[in-house]
Amino acid sequence: MTRRERRMLIVYVVTIVVLAGALAWGIANCGC
Repeated sequence: MTRRERRMLIVYVVTIVVLAGALAWGIANCGC
């Protein structure tokens, strides 16, 4: 795996984690 591929993978993983975290935070705070 090249350094560039690894960086793309890290960006992808971070994006997924941020989206999942934002979704979970929104559900937790909507008071449903």
